[in-house]
Amino acid sequence: MTGKGEQPGLKYHDLNVKSKWGADDEIKKHISKVVLGTPGKMRYRHINVLDKIEKVGDTLFLTLYKAGRLLGTVGLIHRLVENEDNKYNAFFIRYFSIFSPMRSKKHRQKKFRREEDKSFIIKDKIKEEVERMDSFIVDPEHRKLKTVSYAFIEKDNQRSLDFSEMIGYKTLGMIHTILFSRFFPKKHKNVRLLRKDEREQMKKSIKEFYSDHNMFFSQYLDLDNDYLVIEEDGEIVAGLQVDKVDWEVLELPGLSGWFLLNVFPRVPMLRKIFNARELGFVTYEAIWFKKGKEKYLSQLFETACANYDVGLGMAWFDTRSIIYSTIKKAVRYGFLASVQGSTPGLIRFKPVNISSEEEQDFYRRPVYVSAYDMT
Repeated sequence: MTGKGEQPGLKYHDLNVKSKWGADDEIKKHISKVVLGTPGKMRYRHINVLDKIEKVGDTLFLTLYKAGRLLGTVGLIHRLVENEDNKYNAFFIRYFSIFSPMRSKKHRQKKFRREEDKSFIIKDKIKEEVERMDSFIVDPEHRKLKTVSYAFIEKDNQRSLDFSEMIGYKTLGMIHTILFSRFFPKKHKNVRLLRKDEREQMKKSIKEFYSDHNMFFSQYLDLDNDYLVIEEDGEIVAGLQVDKVDWEVLELPGLSGWFLLNVFPRVPMLRKIFNARELGFVTYEAIWFKKGKEKYLSQLFETACANYDVGLGMAWFDTRSIIYSTIKKAVRYGFLASVQGSTPGLIRFKPVNISSEEEQDFYRRPVYVSAYDMT
């Protein structure tokens, strides 16, 4: 549990920064308009972002107002994460967006900005909040745990990277996107939904599978009519959770990006795997397999696409993960991966009240990347 209610604001001329637990109607309206990505690279919008906002968990919103108008938000999502046998409070940063006119008209690639630049007054409040994140925790049992914070940022998004640097975040690792595509995905007969009586054992298996990862959490793993498994001789040998996602892609770089935006939507077969204005796809979460059975993942990926009548699936991994390297060798990604490479992401990390020895352990391990957090 975390503290609720609106916190006192920080004022600077006509700017006002407030802290508020939960998203009110004004915050939801702001988030629904946010365009994500990096100018000159891939830029997109989550069509059903508000459908997910309740499931992400307790969220402290830092909100920026100018003359009473909401211009920016930063969400600090509280969750309990695991690192082997250790548990931590973690605050995951999401819903970071500041609309014009607060953004600088021209971004200058330098490490630090002038402290007096009021366009970035919100950073002072964020820095103040992240330094005292452990004080947000009111549950007595949770207060016994130490606290960290992390975020995912596109590698080329220099503005966000500079911002995170200013408030004390460092790079833990790099994220790579798996793009799986099939023009005519089919359902494989040995793939089925996980039964209710199998859920607890599967949760234990998934937790053990990612035991060498940082930031593992099971909050999004309901395994309720959305976890697919594949059997061999009556035994479950692989599985993954599926979620349907809809994006609107507004910009893609290069010649391949031009084709994806302008040619693919006009050709029925190509539109099946990539329709920029209405990009429907599935995500793969909590991918699990028994050693040597990773060969079945392609069938799971494809069946998930067929179940939702889409031609594209995505998953995200820390590139240091052995699970990722195993999947990379075992799965034929398909046509789209050969046409459009993914934009690498950075895992940014801030220790709040952990020891230097504990901090180094976070650097040694790959991070569990939730597909739900990425979409």
